[in-house]
Amino acid sequence: MANQHRPQSFSYQAFDSNGQLQTGQLTASNAAWAQAMLRQQGLQDIQQLKPIAKTGLLAQNKQGLVANSKAVVASSGLKSSAVHGDNHSKTKQALQIRLFEAAIRRQDITLFTRQLAIMVKTGMPLLSTFDLVAENLNHPRMKLLIAELKQRLSNGGSLSSALRAYPKYFDSLYCGLIEAGEQAGALETMLERVAEHREQGDALKRKIQAALRYPAIVLVVAVLVSAILLIKVVPTFESLFSSFSAPLPLATQLVIQLARQLGQWWPTLLIGLLGVCALSLLLYQKTLWLKRLWHYCALRLPIIGSILFKSIMVRFARTLATTYAAGVPLNQALSSVAGALNHSQYQQIVEQLKQRIEEGDELAKAMSASSGFSNLLTQMVSVGEQTGTLDRMLNKAAHLYEQEIKQQIDALTDLVEPLMITILGIIVGGLVVSMYLPIFQMGSAI
Repeated sequence: MANQHRPQSFSYQAFDSNGQLQTGQLTASNAAWAQAMLRQQGLQDIQQLKPIAKTGLLAQNKQGLVANSKAVVASSGLKSSAVHGDNHSKTKQALQIRLFEAAIRRQDITLFTRQLAIMVKTGMPLLSTFDLVAENLNHPRMKLLIAELKQRLSNGGSLSSALRAYPKYFDSLYCGLIEAGEQAGALETMLERVAEHREQGDALKRKIQAALRYPAIVLVVAVLVSAILLIKVVPTFESLFSSFSAPLPLATQLVIQLARQLGQWWPTLLIGLLGVCALSLLLYQKTLWLKRLWHYCALRLPIIGSILFKSIMVRFARTLATTYAAGVPLNQALSSVAGALNHSQYQQIVEQLKQRIEEGDELAKAMSASSGFSNLLTQMVSVGEQTGTLDRMLNKAAHLYEQEIKQQIDALTDLVEPLMITILGIIVGGLVVSMYLPIFQMGSAI
């Protein structure tokens, strides 16, 4: 059964929009997916599509796999007929009890959205697209989630109502945009917009995480190396120094005393540190004032605060542009923006914008009255309102801020790399030198 869904190569002949015959090869999980890929490339009139032998086609397979990277190969062993026969409660229960399987991540939902957009654009019926997307997944929880969504659609529900049943995976912004697409009869367009919006947000998030990953790794290495030196190496030197008649240097005495305390109390310190981290995380998630305090302080950190502020501007502008372009009224669009920001201080600011909009103010005027937005974004919003191109100007502003974030991240990386290496050298070198000071003194006294 698993072999049926392995990627295979196909040769094709199809006419493009200019009436020219195009031939070539591609790799896909099955013939239906290959047809969808060709239609996505603008080749609607497919004259021939047949599988070809794998021998000697390693390069073509590699190219085809890149083109089909959004389709995950293989199967989890679940037959669609068995899945569709389950009712809602059984599927929900299966989703909840699969504790040891990979959780559904944000990028899984983004990939699902992109695949759905591709298939719907080809004109395939919505229910059939769920079957085809699930067939190419190797993610049991995602397959079950897709089966549940399809079951709800089969029972007469809309796609947006089916998605709202799973707020853990599909937030209010996602569902609201899909609902707007359904009402306007432009579901395929809206799916593409949602997929693009999520992909751009994920790309920005990865850039910021990549910038913070290196200093975090160096810091962890510095702590681990220092702990190993203090717990394992320093006691060996201490036993050597016990035979010295001369007093030890102050730096050596301090390091030895620190090693004694750490060697005796390190299990308690480790448990206490983990407990403090877990308690802080719990309080952050459950306590609103602590979350607000952290968000307030984070914005005022040097360099990091500037990157965080600009990332909020990007998310605000891009989310508002997406919802506004979908035909959502501005006050409702701002509600979706507030939920997408995930920042307590700016959620309040956006809610205040919404109130001023409902009172009759223009968006740019409301933003200028607030201290939470940059002059650049406010001016671009004003131009967009005056020219009737608000969504376009918001997207341009988001792009500008993304470029600034990239430049700041590059500069931060160039600064942090040598700085962290220097700090690591000072910590480790200081411990080593303090241990060898008595030996140096003894050698100079001879």
